[in-house]
Amino acid sequence: MTDLERLWQLQGLDAELARLRRQRDEHPTWLALQEHRRRLAELEGQLRQCAGAVEQLRRQVRQGEREVQAGHQEVRQLEERLFGGTVTHPKELAGLQQRLERLRAGLQQLEEKVLEQMLALEEQQTRWQALQEQHRSLSGTLADLEQKWQVTEAELAQQEAQLVQRRQELVGSFSDGVWLQRYQRLYEAKGGRPVARVLEGRCEGCGVPVPTLLQEALRKPQRPVVCEVCGRILWLA
Repeated sequence: MTDLERLWQLQGLDAELARLRRQRDEHPTWLALQEHRRRLAELEGQLRQCAGAVEQLRRQVRQGEREVQAGHQEVRQLEERLFGGTVTHPKELAGLQQRLERLRAGLQQLEEKVLEQMLALEEQQTRWQALQEQHRSLSGTLADLEQKWQVTEAELAQQEAQLVQRRQELVGSFSDGVWLQRYQRLYEAKGGRPVARVLEGRCEGCGVPVPTLLQEALRKPQRPVVCEVCGRILWLA
């Protein structure tokens, strides 16, 4: 086998490796796994935000209840003064009555506010429980996908290891390093196809006719012969 033939085989192995790596990156299980991880992270963010809202509302409700209790206590004390007979002056009684009315009105507003907070707390707790249920379900699905992907990834990794081993053996069999150097320089620039066959007198890479002198040189190539148009290494199959 000539170095040029080895180069053609190397291109085939590299193409197979690239295909296998694309298959891994585009595998449905891998894509589903990535999507579920993204959704789980997003859901965990929502859970943290919801838990923070629940805790804040709990503090507000507790504070509001304390204020309501203190307000009722103040109302009772004021009623005792107003109706207990200890205050008899009409002007002072009128002042106490006005103060009691303002206090009751403020207390009613406060109770309504606390009730709204309690309803909001109940709503957030319901949402938090629903998010927890989604998290449990998504975590279970994610665990199944991870287990499935481990099997698939191991199979793909084994195939890749075999191809890499074959490639290393092939690279080690070249008699002249100039072929590999030219191949490696062209590989990226030519989209993974640095070697082109000559079919019916034309370069398979660009379709341009290959001069007869170059075709003759390809019969026993001592150095890489390249297409005058696309620059690929030519191989006369």
